[in-house]
Formats: sequence, structure tokens, C-alpha cells
Amino acid sequence: MLHTKAQETAHSAVTWCKSLGGKLPPTDLVGRIGRTGCHGRHKGNIERDCQTVINTFGKRFGATISTAPIRMWNPKKSRIEVKNLPLIFPDDFASALWARSPQLFRKMLLGDGNVREYWEHCRNFCDWFRSHPSYNHPNNWDNMVPMSLYGDDVQTFRNSECGAMSIVAWSSDLSTGNSFKSRYFLITAFSEYEECAYTFNDLMSEISKRIIMMVTPKMAREKQYPWLKGDYSFMLSSLQGDLKWVNHTYGNLFDYRSNDFCGYCMCKKRHDVIGMTLGDFTASALHASTTRVYRHEDLVNRSPA
Repeated sequence: MLHTKAQETAHSAVTWCKSLGGKLPPTDLVGRIGRTGCHGRHKGNIERDCQTVINTFGKRFGATISTAPIRMWNPKKSRIEVKNLPLIFPDDFASALWARSPQLFRKMLLGDGNVREYWEHCRNFCDWFRSHPSYNHPNNWDNMVPMSLYGDDVQTFRNSECGAMSIVAWSSDLSTGNSFKSRYFLITAFSEYEECAYTFNDLMSEISKRIIMMVTPKMAREKQYPWLKGDYSFMLSSLQGDLKWVNHTYGNLFDYRSNDFCGYCMCKKRHDVIGMTLGDFTASALHASTTRVYRHEDLVNRSPA
């Protein structure tokens, strides 16, 4: 059996060499692995060098890494300064994903589920979708990506020191069946101690410009996004993240720590009428028959400037 495996390996190696004309390009992965341990100051570190080659190759995706001027806190100088923050904008990432493979594009953004069934559910039960222009174009639903923005803070460690990073990413509502690394796509990350009162407004202003181009058909055609060749489109459908992070970052939202905590109904933690409290979770609870009414002006006033 070992003899047979050796023959198969040798045959594959010869076939592979022939396909390249006997000369490896400098960027070839197998060639780079083969050269480990043959040069450098510490030739004995072949295992480390081999792992480095494999890891860097796997991380190479081809998405454009941009920068944007963002006001951030400089702790060394104790003042706010403009910093060119690296970002991978959603449209650049989606373009790189399409360049890899239209099949991979669909798998990562639409998963294995029934896309039309999702949008039909939105049509029947979601008021926000009924007022959207895409509601009147059901022929586009099979390839329409429900885009979601995501934000959270992550605990990080360096040696024995603990810190926190703010993460801004995006995903698709239909990619829930994918692994975590194949579901959330990083836009940017930075240390929390670097943020100031203007950081997120500056950041979301830059990100919003790109998202508007992705979800607006006319602007998407002007940008000539590659996924349009497959009749794909995007729609901003939801916002995700830790509620604590959202409240801390944007403020003026319903705070789960306050007495008036619910953004859906008039339920309270403490109230003279027990049926209006969180303690009454029966189907006939008085608060279950109440709803909050939102006007567009109210939502604008509650949003960050």
C-alpha cells in the first residue's frame, strides 16, 4: 500500500511539473514550501517558515484595503487627531468574493437556503419590507442579498494586559448556516481607547456611502459592480450587535438597564399596574396589547447626528 502511495505521489508531482513547463513561478505555493529550509539566516526553522507560508497564502483574498480619515483619540498627546484608518469596504469585499467564484459568492452570501422563501416571508410579515422598492419586483428576489451591519467589542490580551477592540463588520441574514469566519466580514477594527465622540459618526459616514452605492440599482450600474452580471443585488435589511455596544456607541436608544427598557411595547420593570411589568409574562398581560408607534421624525431624532 505504501508502495502504491509513493507511485501516486510521484506521478502527481511529475504531472504538476509538466503543467508548469518545468519552471515554478515565484508565487507558487508548492514551490515556496519546497524552498523553506534552503535559505535565510536560520535554516533550521523550516517548520515555522512552512506554517508562515501556508498561513499567509490562506489569508490572501485580494480585497482592496482602503483608508479613510477618521477623528480618533491620541492617548500619547491627549488630543483628538485625524487618523487614516484601514477599511475593507463591503463593496470591495463583495467584488473580490465574486472574482474568486460566483458559486462562492452565492454560498457565502445566500447560503444553502431558499432565498425566495425568505423574501416571501418578509412580504407577508415585515412592514419595513412592504415600503421598500424591491417589494414590487419579486422577479429579483431569488438573487437579492439581505445585507446586515454588525458591531461589537471584543476582549483582547497582550501578554498579561487586557484590552478591548471595537469591531465593525457586515454579513448576510441568509448566511447563518455558514461557519463564523464565513459569516461575518470585517470592515475595520481598532482599540477602544482610541475612539472619541466623533469616531463612529466619521466611520459610518464613510461606510454608508459605499452601502448606498451597493443597494441603489442606478448607482450600482454606474459603478459596474461585477455581481450585476449574475443579476444579484443587495438590500440593507438589518443591524446586528451587542445591545450594550449599540447603546454605548450611539446612545439615545432604549436602554435595557432602564425602567422603560422595551422598544416594542410599553412594558416596564416597575409599574403600579402589575400587568404592565416584565413580571407578567402571560399571554393576557396588559403590556402585550400595547405597541410603540414610531414616526420618521422620531427615528431621525433618536439617531446620531
